[in-house]
Amino acid sequence: MQKELKQGVKKPFAEVIAANIGDAQAMGQKPITFVRQVSALCMYPDLLNSPDFPEDAKQKARRLLAACGGQSIGAYSASPGIQLIRQDVAAFIQRRDGGIPSSPENIYLSTGASSAVVTFQDPAREHHQC
Repeated sequence: MQKELKQGVKKPFAEVIAANIGDAQAMGQKPITFVRQVSALCMYPDLLNSPDFPEDAKQKARRLLAACGGQSIGAYSASPGIQLIRQDVAAFIQRRDGGIPSSPENIYLSTGASSAVVTFQDPAREHHQC
């Protein structure tokens, strides 16, 4: 449909909005600088000594790295995800939901919806707390 609109084919709408891809930047959202700074610091910890990064990003990166095996994001983590991040997610959910308790033991982090579905559809896969 997008191609047809560009070719001048008349439609009852002027544009196509791709709402199924889950890629905010592809939809025109500007990248969030803080997240990219923390990611860069975690991927290349030598940057923690650089004056080019704000202290709050450095603090977040140090906290995340400390929770990783070998203080490296390249280390393996437990199947449900890094415990610190699961704790942070649980705390966020609890704040969001007005104090209703949320447990990190009930949170399973994945690389996306598709991989989570595959993980939990496999009857041979053991699901236990790590």
